[in-house]
This record gives sequence, C-alpha cells and structure tokens, in this order.
Amino acid sequence: MTTCPCLFRMFITALLALGQPLAASAATGAQMAHIKILNVCDTSQADRWRTGVDLRFRERTIGRDIRIGERGPVGRILFTGKDLIEVFRSGGDPRPLLRVPAALKASGVYTLIVMGQLESAALDVRVVEEYPIPQESIRPGQCRVQLLNALEKFPVQVEINRQRAPALAFGETCEIFLTPGEVEISLLFPNATGGISRLESGMLAKPGDNYTLVIHPSAERSDRPELFRANAAAERRE
Repeated sequence: MTTCPCLFRMFITALLALGQPLAASAATGAQMAHIKILNVCDTSQADRWRTGVDLRFRERTIGRDIRIGERGPVGRILFTGKDLIEVFRSGGDPRPLLRVPAALKASGVYTLIVMGQLESAALDVRVVEEYPIPQESIRPGQCRVQLLNALEKFPVQVEINRQRAPALAFGETCEIFLTPGEVEISLLFPNATGGISRLESGMLAKPGDNYTLVIHPSAERSDRPELFRANAAAERRE
C-alpha cells in the first residue's frame, strides 16, 4: 500500500501546527492558568440588572456581562509576568475598571472577585486561589472553606453550625475547616426596625471539599446580604 505524498505533507503540517503554541510558550516563558470572574459589586442604579462586567485577557473576552451575584465561565490563559488581566463595564466605558497583574502560579485555578461601588473608581479585587491548595491548608478528612466579606454598607455576622465565624471587615478573608456532614450557614444583619434578621442556607460538606463563600450585596434588595458559594473540588470532579 502506498501513501499519497500530499496527504503525508498535510499530516506533518497538522502536527507542526499543534506544536506551535507549546513551542511559543516555551520560548517566551509563558505559563498556563485558569481564571474566572465573580461580580459582587454594589450599585446605586435603579435598574440593578444593568450591572454586568467583562473579564478580558490580551483582547480576549473570557466572561461577558457577568452581573452581580454571578460567576463567569473558566478561561485558560497563557501568561507572563508582564501580562495584565482586565475588567470592563459591559457595554460601557471602553477603559478598564480594573487591571490586575497576572501574578499566578502555573496550572493554577483562580477566581477574581470584583467588589465595591460599581459607579465609582473605588472598585477592589481579590484573587482567590482555588488550586493548588497550599500545603499548610491541606487537612485530610476535612472540608476547607475560604470566607470573604464583600459587603461594605452594613455589618454581617456569620454563623456556621451555630458557631460564630471570625468577624471580617470589607475585603477580608479567613480560612475555616469543617467536619464533613450537613452544614448550616446563617447570616445575621441589622434590619430597619433596629433588630437582627437571619438569612439561612445550607450545604453538604464532604472530605476534601474546597468551598469559597462570599458575603455580598443583593442584586435586588439594598437592605439584605446574599451568600455566594462554590465548591472547587466538586467542579474538578465533574
């Protein structure tokens, strides 16, 4: 059996094309990571659904029109120490709201949590590293939780299984380790009558789970918080 020379050349060309991105990244010292964005900003707009932001890297849009309380899709990037990750207002000013240095670990998985007043220039960002988990944060048989407070307008106390979590100022984070099982989470916050309201939710903690919990402004009501949660371990298993 003979092989057509043109088919052989096409095969070789395809192999070379597949190798070009790897070769280019090796030549430039670029590294690979995965990023996504979580929008937990506050806004004074009457139409609170016009609150989308875009996540871009090197002119490529990774998350588009991500609204308050929403998280965008995961995007893989090849980055160097000189690169910037940019956040824009969806359909608004062509100038970025934020520029974040791509100071990431190779093969890491990160969520950029954008917070603060959307209409002002005082936006802030926290880059949460979901993987790899730091060696000092590995607790066999337990569930890891990274808790972040992205709510500035009024204080919120967090209770986990009726035990108070550390009080966090705006933008602060803490790390909590839980015994696997059903977990009850309560947000306690002041109400209009001068009392304390309680917002309750729950989750199932499994050994090796890696949760991110974020207290943030509600997209619909200015007088109550909301709780975003995501389990990076479960997402990796899917």
